[in-house]
Amino acid sequence: MSAKSWADDFYPTEAKKLVSKSDIEVINHSIRKWEGALPKNLKLHNLAKPPIYFGTETCSLCQKYYANNDEYAESLCDSCPIYNIRGAACFEELDKEEISPYHAYTINNNPSPMLKVLEATRKYCIKAVVDG
Repeated sequence: MSAKSWADDFYPTEAKKLVSKSDIEVINHSIRKWEGALPKNLKLHNLAKPPIYFGTETCSLCQKYYANNDEYAESLCDSCPIYNIRGAACFEELDKEEISPYHAYTINNNPSPMLKVLEATRKYCIKAVVDG
């Protein structure tokens, strides 16, 4: 197991290639990537950390909603489905949080808060599709 095997399992498609996909497909891509940051999955591939940087370049949601936003807005993330769930971007700390989900990983090496937010976002998007 190696960095290549990790990428094959958790990041087989570059985020920028998903900008035209549905929100659910984009969220599934993000969940898969973040699952790769779990200690058990890093260990499985003999890695101490993921072989990619977890930022806007590798986030399919960022690529769809942030990187392609031509208009200036106070928060370029406000059209991201995560914003609909949290009322804030993934990197913004809410009053009830000690740390934002994104920074829980970048500072504390804990991907679980991001996975929790992504799962809730997926559930929200699936419900929106079902409810029409």
